[in-house]
Amino acid sequence: MEVLRAFCQTVLDIKSERTTSAVNRMSSFSDLTDDEIREVLKRTPFRSLNILRRGFGPMNEVFEDHPLDFLFEGKVSDAVPLGARKISMILDELYDRHSRISAISLATSVYLLGSQGKLFISSSIKDPAVDRLEEIFKYPDTEESRSVAAAVRAMAPFLFLGSPEVKTDVDEQWHSKFWRSVEGMGPCEYERDTIIPEVDAQSDLERLIFGFETTVKKEFLHRRDVLAFDLSQVEISQVVGCLIARQTTLAVDIASAPVMWTPHSAPIFLRVMADVFITLAWILKAPLNRSKLFIEYGVGNVKLEAEHRRQQLENDPHNINGEDLSAMIEFQEWWVNSQLNSDLLDVNLGSWSGISTRKMAEEAGVLDFYNWVYQPFSASVHSQWQHLSWHNSTSCRNPSHRGHVSGAIPDYNSDNYWLFIAAKYLKKTNDLFDEHYPSEDCPESGLDYLVAFGDAQKTE
Repeated sequence: MEVLRAFCQTVLDIKSERTTSAVNRMSSFSDLTDDEIREVLKRTPFRSLNILRRGFGPMNEVFEDHPLDFLFEGKVSDAVPLGARKISMILDELYDRHSRISAISLATSVYLLGSQGKLFISSSIKDPAVDRLEEIFKYPDTEESRSVAAAVRAMAPFLFLGSPEVKTDVDEQWHSKFWRSVEGMGPCEYERDTIIPEVDAQSDLERLIFGFETTVKKEFLHRRDVLAFDLSQVEISQVVGCLIARQTTLAVDIASAPVMWTPHSAPIFLRVMADVFITLAWILKAPLNRSKLFIEYGVGNVKLEAEHRRQQLENDPHNINGEDLSAMIEFQEWWVNSQLNSDLLDVNLGSWSGISTRKMAEEAGVLDFYNWVYQPFSASVHSQWQHLSWHNSTSCRNPSHRGHVSGAIPDYNSDNYWLFIAAKYLKKTNDLFDEHYPSEDCPESGLDYLVAFGDAQKTE
């Protein structure tokens, strides 16, 4: 720690003639001139240089270019796999905000800020946790170390992670370069993935259903590959990719349940598909900011739900559901913390976008779709009178009874028209995706499959 502090102070002293920025991030070394680098190496003791080289060795083995490469004479090419494994293992721990290495890393940055005179704690704050930073090395075994960790974790976004006043073009360049390098550290290894069914269909209906499912899942996998991912703005690929997956899932579920191909149930699914389409259309107008907004809203809702469950647990005198509630609360809090810093998360009780769905559709240029699809199918979702009158009522034929209606459950034959509509909305969603992420050799669409299947049936 002392070697790192002294080294950063040396860099700060040399850079002080042209900047007052703190030296507590990797990008702090990115803008050193050749003359400044020579001076830094001259002032740093040889023993300290060796310690720094050992510490940052894995990074030098993996990254083509990094802010501290001036410490090294070259790269050890045959050590790249080992270095990549080390970096991957470290990152895996750093992604967990509550891990020991995360806590120590954050405390180190705070310590460097304080030692350089860039961070001041008001004297009105009694017994601040940052006065006891050395306790972080006992984390997470003592209450005091956990208190320090909580303090530096809360400070992180403002001090060196996300504050516009702190981040510079140099920070952004290194941020982007770093994640591009990490993206290349091996292929994705998904915990669970899309399964293409292998079914020996016996009937025309089975061939229709499983053929459609296979087709649309191949469509999805193709578009997921096209979307890829950018770890410097990973929110986009997460939200866009999952919305496309959601739309495909809804279409597959409709196809898999012919009993729902009726006016009773199909409009419910189609209304959700309309919602997905409008949401995607609006997000793609400003992908990064709106994807972040979408994620924050969902995480905020789960945070609020966990709090409600905790209150329910406290108000349950007999603890009837205590075990189940505790397990759910633990899972929800784990998930929230894995997404965002829950301590700084605002819970939005209104619309996630801040505007109505109609306004979203208008801004996205899909207002006609809202008027023709979203609004009419909302009657089914909300069980409005027009839907009940058309599909859950029967008229009394007694002429003296004013032609009143009564509730009824009429039978409808399954009509593949509803599957056709679902395929149409899925294609509309995929076409929207293709406008923003064009590719060659797109696979056959689910809608084209249904049309071809129908034509083949007519021919037979």
